[in-house]
Amino acid sequence: MTFLCAIEAVNLDNLFGDCQDLSTTRGGGLAVLDIAEEVAAKLECKPISSGSSKGLFEIEGASAEEVENKVREKASNEILQHATVMVAACLKVEGAFARQLAELNGRIRWNQMQAPSVVYPPLKGELVCDIDRVRPAVPRNDLAEKRNQSDFTYARRKQGREKKTELLQDLLGPQAGDFDAVEDLNELAEDDGRFGNLGRKLAVLRFDGNNFGQVAEKCDTEARYRLFAKTTKEQQSGYFRTLLAREEWKTASRKRKPLIEIVVYGGDEVTLITPAWLGWKALTTFYQEARKWPPLKLAKDEELTYSAGMVFCHCNAPIHAVKQLASELADQAKDKAREELGAKGNFAAYQVLESFDSVGQELEGFLDQRYQHTGRRGAFLGLKEMEMLERNMDDWHATLSRRKLHATVKNLMKGEGEDLEKTIKLLVESKNTDTTRVAGTLRELHAVLGNAAFLHILELWDYAGVAV
Repeated sequence: MTFLCAIEAVNLDNLFGDCQDLSTTRGGGLAVLDIAEEVAAKLECKPISSGSSKGLFEIEGASAEEVENKVREKASNEILQHATVMVAACLKVEGAFARQLAELNGRIRWNQMQAPSVVYPPLKGELVCDIDRVRPAVPRNDLAEKRNQSDFTYARRKQGREKKTELLQDLLGPQAGDFDAVEDLNELAEDDGRFGNLGRKLAVLRFDGNNFGQVAEKCDTEARYRLFAKTTKEQQSGYFRTLLAREEWKTASRKRKPLIEIVVYGGDEVTLITPAWLGWKALTTFYQEARKWPPLKLAKDEELTYSAGMVFCHCNAPIHAVKQLASELADQAKDKAREELGAKGNFAAYQVLESFDSVGQELEGFLDQRYQHTGRRGAFLGLKEMEMLERNMDDWHATLSRRKLHATVKNLMKGEGEDLEKTIKLLVESKNTDTTRVAGTLRELHAVLGNAAFLHILELWDYAGVAV
């Protein structure tokens, strides 16, 4: 008998959110990236979809229980035995694909809610892992500064180091050539003094698909569901290939190193880390690529869109807290676009963390307070505004008084600003460029973003339009 079987690794923070070591977190993420495809290969069965810790496949068996047990057995190794992996199977019924998929997903969610949390007992006299600082450990020889590692951490770190180039090789294909991967976030952020204030800083980006769950529900046949899963993965892979084909995304060393750390991709999420001087280009390039994507041909055309959150921070900032902030910013962009603009994407929100590691309060309240007097779109940017900020920043550097821009933004945030023309006249002080044209660019950006246009110019003064 033929069964549909869904598999999903859940509660993923245990895999790549429990420490700061880059190799360890990379290994945890790669362990579940294509879990469905890997299990299907072991069982020699037919995968329908696979990506980003979940998937669906067809499998022969005598009963749903037997199938589930067989899949669980194959979904276990030295890393996955520490993960929470949910499996649900049902006898395949022709013409009932959408209903059965919904039932399988519902069972996985139900089982996930019943899965117990792991509580680690206090340790007495035992070695504690130097990396995750929680689990029992034994001495290892691979890392002199952090010799004591738990079995779970050691397995993840080993896989992260061994496979750190494989993911990039798969994405780049024949054009990859001879390359290596950056070792850690310090190396990723190192700029050899080329970018001034941006040295030792990173950009953390998260793209989250808008209403992908609703699109999946419209896949009422296996072929449509397979097309949806295949299309999202190909689009995301194409984005990374476009980035990494550019010379600025590689180090100048003899053995070129791509200046990127891909944390998650596949499914409805893309998360990556890149040097701060490349962050704005990474953001705009994603939406420039998305603009080319044709609608997905389902029962009717479906446009796949994404909301984004981006955080600029120092390379020593707590990276998991920063990733969480980027995720929350993407959620805010998604919610505000739907509620206030009547749109479902593509919009982005960002934050620049200079001397602090968080916004210090609940994010929605922080953004509401920060942009309360700006009017129009405020905090949320579309591709048109992203490109304007990128394209005009050099002219604004040459024309605007940054000192007066600081004072102007301070007043605008308190609701005390002048009208637009007086503000422009105050800020445009250089006669070395076409000030009439520059004033026009300010009016154009203001027409969409309101007084937030000046706040964005100030915030992104060092980050947008970087010459590389």
